[in-house]
Amino acid sequence: MGKTFTLEEANRSLVFVAPVVKEIQTLWMELMTFKVNPTAEEFERYSRERTVREKLDRLKVCNGELAQVGCMLRDPIEGIVDFPSVHQEQEVFLCWRMGEEQADFWHPVEEGYDAHRVMV
Repeated sequence: MGKTFTLEEANRSLVFVAPVVKEIQTLWMELMTFKVNPTAEEFERYSRERTVREKLDRLKVCNGELAQVGCMLRDPIEGIVDFPSVHQEQEVFLCWRMGEEQADFWHPVEEGYDAHRVMV
């Protein structure tokens, strides 16, 4: 599993993680405004448009920043982040969603945020 977080470590990292996730959400929504199936002319224009490339490049940088912390972005729209951890001798993910004050939940590695439980 690599680096694991205690609940306290995950919550302390949110000072750095939350602004990065917020930027990812903003970039993602801006990129979603481009047409899904552009015409050939629109595709040509988009492929040359620096703004799109810059946004994609910045997304890669942001994801790299999260990877350096040791957490994983699971949903760029909802802003869901998982932190590898151990709970009751099991590998789990502590989970946090943009807008929550702290990471108070966990879920088994093989399940997602929808299966989250309160950390006690």
